[in-house]
Amino acid sequence: MKASIIITNYNKSSYLEKCINSCLGQTYKNIEIILFDDCSNDSSNKIYNKFKTKIKIIENKKKKFTTFSQNQIYGIYRSFLISKGDVIFLLDGDDFFQKKKISKVMKYFKNNNIKFIQDTPDTELKKIRENKYLSNTKNYFRLWPKFYNTSTVCIKKNLLKEFFNFIKINEYFYLEIDAQLSIYSYYTNCYRKISYCGTVYTKVNDGIFSITKKFSSNWWKKRNEAFNFVNKIIKFNSFKIYVNLDFAVTKLVNLFLK
Repeated sequence: MKASIIITNYNKSSYLEKCINSCLGQTYKNIEIILFDDCSNDSSNKIYNKFKTKIKIIENKKKKFTTFSQNQIYGIYRSFLISKGDVIFLLDGDDFFQKKKISKVMKYFKNNNIKFIQDTPDTELKKIRENKYLSNTKNYFRLWPKFYNTSTVCIKKNLLKEFFNFIKINEYFYLEIDAQLSIYSYYTNCYRKISYCGTVYTKVNDGIFSITKKFSSNWWKKRNEAFNFVNKIIKFNSFKIYVNLDFAVTKLVNLFLK
């Protein structure tokens, strides 16, 4: 099986070389690396051009959409279109992989029933000492699973294609790709987390979460988008809609914000 690593980058030159090298240094060798640079104005191009004979590079010259979340999804979609792998690994330009990540995760995908996996990032590993699979089953008292950042997402290409056929790239302003993919996988009975740590997550002040700090107006708007996304999936699959207190409070706050 072939693995495709999709790196999305915007002004992460300080971390980018380490990020790319972590992909090139994988023990699993049947890999392609695709880097999507979204109009960086730092020295990112000097970094990734060092690797132009080893990786595929997509340079976006003009921002397509308004928000970080929309543009990140667009970058992943553009990269997905040229990818050749059976399994897609997502990676932010400021994070990196442990050298055995692809090898260890690909073993799970040899089971044809596995379509979506999140490994546990180093920031969360100490909190989790559970079984091989975590959060496997849907529980309508929890409308989405606890999920990790984009760089932990590993997904079969056919499921990612199904997801892109379901969504509109610019449909949500704040709801990130990791949330959308996790929720979508959760409601299609594909969601899996493993307690292996293959991802090292870098906390930065200007990351995608910086515009949605907890309890800010954008944070409430993002939660509202998450509930709207859940309802879209539920309606599409003719599930019974379950409304909890969190849902009700979020809707009330968003009415107030309008």
